[in-house]
Amino acid sequence: MFRKVVFVVALLIGALPVQAKAKSFVNFGLNEDEVKEIVRKYIYDNPQIIVESFQRMQMLEEQNRQRQARARLGEFRKDLEYGEGTPVIGNPKGDVVIVEFFDYNCGYCKLMYKKVLEAVQKDGNMRWVLKDLPSLGPTSVTAALAGLAANKQGKYFEMHSALMTMEGGIDEDKINAAAKKIGLKMKQFKKDMESEELKTQIEKNVALARELSLAGIPQFIIGDFISQGAMMGNELEEAVKVVRFKPGQKAEEGVAAEKKDEVKEEAKAEEAKK
Repeated sequence: MFRKVVFVVALLIGALPVQAKAKSFVNFGLNEDEVKEIVRKYIYDNPQIIVESFQRMQMLEEQNRQRQARARLGEFRKDLEYGEGTPVIGNPKGDVVIVEFFDYNCGYCKLMYKKVLEAVQKDGNMRWVLKDLPSLGPTSVTAALAGLAANKQGKYFEMHSALMTMEGGIDEDKINAAAKKIGLKMKQFKKDMESEELKTQIEKNVALARELSLAGIPQFIIGDFISQGAMMGNELEEAVKVVRFKPGQKAEEGVAAEKKDEVKEEAKAEEAKK
């Protein structure tokens, strides 16, 4: 019986050539009804294989998407890291560039905001590039335009921070209140929000994400690393190490150098307290 099951599974997954399948049933002494019964019973006795198969299919699809995206990173690197008009937080000349596609209504984006901001501020040599990818409703688009309009007045970080830490749902009244609080010129702010320039900028972000087959938000690109959503582990730290790793340098030397820099920063902090 086990041999028959293995044979039927081989047929189902395409291990045998198509032209051989018809006569193979006969060679094994099986007719169509017997094959159906074997498959039905095997799946009935092992229902977990359905879930496992779907999970594996999803994993393989994600791996393939990641490969395709990484293969095209070089082609779009300039637009990703130095796109005209794209807001930047941190060091504009940083040696590590963190590109994030996000939505102001995305809970995981808000969660990652605090984590990435802390890393960028602590490091001091990271360039954090923010690309709006509004996909969670009309207020996501409105918020994206608000952030870009604030950037026109040199107040992007203030508006971005206000929107990312805003409690409850985002609406136009809250956006206007935040704009007034950070000192924006409201007439210019509203005019910029309605401009075709900013709408086109968002459309370019959407097109870029599509070209790279990016799915979901947030999505981070650091060097050749592409996140699979939020970086809940140590993905950020590891990706930064890879970018800063010099050819010919041993991995432990890179870590040691990083530790040495941390010690220097701590020493400076202690000296400042005196």
